[in-house]
Amino acid sequence: MRIVILLLVSLLAIDLSAQSNFADQVKNIFEDASNNFLKYRGTPKPSLDTASAYYNTTIVIDGTTENHIFKDQSGYMYSVLIKDWVSKKEAKKIVDECKIKLKDKFWPFKEQKGKEFKGTHSDDYIFEKNKTTLTICIVSSGNNKNCIVTLHISYYP
Repeated sequence: MRIVILLLVSLLAIDLSAQSNFADQVKNIFEDASNNFLKYRGTPKPSLDTASAYYNTTIVIDGTTENHIFKDQSGYMYSVLIKDWVSKKEAKKIVDECKIKLKDKFWPFKEQKGKEFKGTHSDDYIFEKNKTTLTICIVSSGNNKNCIVTLHISYYP
């Protein structure tokens, strides 16, 4: 019985730590946005477009997979893939979990549902402060019932 309790307490501590790391990492990246993510910008990725650039990142936010930085003539964006190919219901659950993790650092989120762009549909949850925007998106394409969940931090002076 003691082993079971210790195991449950350990798992809860790990989950709470991951939540804290996620929120702290997002907050730190958000705060570095006005510096064009210089602290988090890694090596450049090859690009055919001379007007824009892609960079690897120096960290991967806890609980995410692909992290990269994009630059165009308007500014910079730190882009994160949280989860890919999940149902709409699962995507909404993931977004709600992200909002809970971030609520102490970013609140309130504005909801912007039903954005259409080049055959994709997006429901966005947005926090803005000082020319920097944090967006959590649920993106689906056409009749595809699967979605991806992304997080973007944009700085456009």
